[in-house]
Amino acid sequence: MKKIVFLFILLFAATFGSMAQDYQEVVYLTDGSIIKGFIIEQVPDDYLKIETASGKIYTIEMYEVEKIIKERQRSRTQTNRRQNIDRYRYNSNNRYNDRYSSRNRSDYYDDEYDYDEYKNYSYFPNRGYKGFIDLGYSYGTESKIGSYSFSGEDRVEFSTSHGILINPYFFVGLGMGFHYYTGYHDGDDYYYYDDDNAVIEIPIFGHIRSHFIDKRVSPFADVKLGYSVYDVTGLYFSPSVGCRFAKGSRSAFWISLGYTVQQIDESYYNTSASSNAVSLKIGWDF
Repeated sequence: MKKIVFLFILLFAATFGSMAQDYQEVVYLTDGSIIKGFIIEQVPDDYLKIETASGKIYTIEMYEVEKIIKERQRSRTQTNRRQNIDRYRYNSNNRYNDRYSSRNRSDYYDDEYDYDEYKNYSYFPNRGYKGFIDLGYSYGTESKIGSYSFSGEDRVEFSTSHGILINPYFFVGLGMGFHYYTGYHDGDDYYYYDDDNAVIEIPIFGHIRSHFIDKRVSPFADVKLGYSVYDVTGLYFSPSVGCRFAKGSRSAFWISLGYTVQQIDESYYNTSASSNAVSLKIGWDF
């Protein structure tokens, strides 16, 4: 059980460590100024130092600070897109001109609802880093050990992958998973694995995902191909299809249905073996 807990800690640390790098501090000053960057030093009730993306370091007295928040950093593509929207709203002869002409431009940079209404809004960043985490359950359909065949082995699965969104429709990256086998069923009988006989596999895989449309609700196809290590070693292949439900322009909740083919090296059972399953997963991309 200790090794299971340790592996979970490593996976979560890797995932959320990557997510944390996507955020920066935003310091609002009492004179209305805003400085964005990373706080490198802070003395309570005295001063703080913040380093901006350009490398400049500002020292600010705490009495000048109104509030400090964290926000996700925008990619250059996202920034350019918002600047284009800014020009569109103020320069085009349409209903957006009237609606936004009396507003301060800075007001709607953080107004996700108004941003959603723009007709060219994208539910994906055009390109750049993207990460995935998912949790699911796989129901064994068939397992074979040599000439012996039984209904299959069930497992709980967690995985995370990170890579590049080449465009709104295509992602490629690398990932790692943690699969814990709960037991197997043979006909009408089900046999649970206890902690002493627990079976764990850690697949390391390449990950490709294709989204079909750039909409709030978008179907997708997904393929993971790699090799599993730890208790089970062998080729890992997991295609799936699903649907993504966007939350803003960066992140989304999604659900998928897939099939897993797990080959097991002959050295494990001294004969060829495999364990296949149907999987249902929920996940979050960011």
